[in-house]
Amino acid sequence: MFKKMKILGALIFLAVFIQSYLNLLPRNNPVLTIIMIIGLFICAVGFYGERKRDSNNIIITNAKIYTMDSKNTVAEAIYIKDGLINAIGSESDILRLKKGGEQNIDARGRTIIPGLIDSHMHLLGYGQYITSLILSDVKSIDEIIKKAKKYINKNNLTKDDWLLGYNLNDEQLAEKRMPTRKELDNISSEIPIVIKRVCYHSISCNSKALEIAGVDENTTIDGGNIEKDADGQPNGILREAAKGLVEKHISKPTVGDVKIMLEKASQSAVENGLTGIQTDDFIHIEGENFWEKVIEAYNELAEEKRLPVRIYEQCLFQDENELKEFISKGYKTGIGNKMFKIGPLKILSDGSLGSRTAYLSEPYNDDPDNYGTPILEPEKIENLIKIAHDNDMHTAIHAIGDKAIQIAVEGIKKAQSENKKNDIRHGIVHYQITNEKLFKEVKDNNIITYIQPIFVGYDSKIAESRIGNERAETSYKWKTLFDMGITAALGTDCPVESLNPFENIYCAVNRQDLDGKPEGGWFPDQKITVKEAVKGYTINSAYASYDENNKGTIEVDKYADMIMISEDIFEIDPQNIKDIKCQMTIVDGKIVYKR
Repeated sequence: MFKKMKILGALIFLAVFIQSYLNLLPRNNPVLTIIMIIGLFICAVGFYGERKRDSNNIIITNAKIYTMDSKNTVAEAIYIKDGLINAIGSESDILRLKKGGEQNIDARGRTIIPGLIDSHMHLLGYGQYITSLILSDVKSIDEIIKKAKKYINKNNLTKDDWLLGYNLNDEQLAEKRMPTRKELDNISSEIPIVIKRVCYHSISCNSKALEIAGVDENTTIDGGNIEKDADGQPNGILREAAKGLVEKHISKPTVGDVKIMLEKASQSAVENGLTGIQTDDFIHIEGENFWEKVIEAYNELAEEKRLPVRIYEQCLFQDENELKEFISKGYKTGIGNKMFKIGPLKILSDGSLGSRTAYLSEPYNDDPDNYGTPILEPEKIENLIKIAHDNDMHTAIHAIGDKAIQIAVEGIKKAQSENKKNDIRHGIVHYQITNEKLFKEVKDNNIITYIQPIFVGYDSKIAESRIGNERAETSYKWKTLFDMGITAALGTDCPVESLNPFENIYCAVNRQDLDGKPEGGWFPDQKITVKEAVKGYTINSAYASYDENNKGTIEVDKYADMIMISEDIFEIDPQNIKDIKCQMTIVDGKIVYKR
């Protein structure tokens, strides 16, 4: 448009000027003078507009750009135009395209890679986490009580508020267990208290929270567990579906509150090098149709240009009628805009290994009567998958135990056999406790796996006691996934773990915790290469959201989503990957973070 204005304005001016010069039109005519001035004005607006438009474009030179394309191209410069990658190549090639108004960035030899996409986390949960009581560092129940009391005083909580604590790992407590209601009553007997275990599959409540929820010795619920004390009374520890009995009573945030939490969490994400997030948010707020507020919040942030990262919502529904209502309102995979889209149906089928609720085909080694907790019956899981499949939604099924994984695979196979679709990308989230048969079925049915290598830091310390060496050896097999050609998309499950992708990649390539243990790595034959890990964070995560033609690599006409990092991730010692810092994050051709 601005180019046309330049040409039009120039033509108007020149036409009148030449005509006057050749005496075809009278000179010094005020009308003609005004027309010439208008022509000059239009031309000037065109020049200004073009310059202003070009100022939104970016030229980066003196860089080491790993494009991750099929030829493994490494370039030194890039031209970003109108939110897309316009050209990649040598510095001289790119500078020839320069028009004068662009932002010019000298990368000073730093490395640029495609923007990283977390394939599974909880962005709203992380937003709640960073604005609440954090318990990831406590070492005893007494420390919980002291820290919670300080939080109440600092934030002036009253009996009309709820105290929520996050990321408690009972394995690192001196007592090696979750706190009971009587212990939490020492914090407050008037303020309802809920403490969430790090895996989000168990909570501890004080007596006031149980009273509000009406949980007593007679309360039962399918798919959940209410622990009892010696007197047969609830001891405050609720697992899986039982959590909802209390959580549904927690005061609900407004759309404005949700926007604040999402905006804070999104900013933290881009500071860590994430340009895309596949997030399960509906789980974090109990209440009828609260998912509508979550979608409303995201759409408003996108419209207000306050969403710096691309969002692909993993939509959790455990009830068939709720899912049908969601679909009836026009929602399905792919609906949305370039910053916020509806993704797969998310289904919770079992719990976690840490809380011994992952659903196994054989009992836990350290709890011989326990096979874990199936959250839904196999028939319900099959029905949910079928409803989604028939309505053009792919699925992302939380399944950690081998029994839960098998049920998920069978549900996917049945849906596809009854209604064949050529490109439906069902997936399994976590895919931890496995066996050779499951690997073959996942491969044969083109099932995506959403894996979290950072889990090795904690799970390597408990897996063999939970499931024994033989089952541990056939689990967490990331190298096998890549070798078999199974799509493995990397994520963190944040706030269960840190959202820092470089810590996650470090764990993937070293199979160690962030302190470098165990020496040599846990089952080191399952280490993956740095290139495979980065592929899992880029190409594979993009594939999981049907975006392989838009992002995941740095190629012409793809979204200009990329990050500049402090070290060359492909050249440094793998032990130092966790220390890499994001220097700059570019999303949709805009610099959304600069260190």
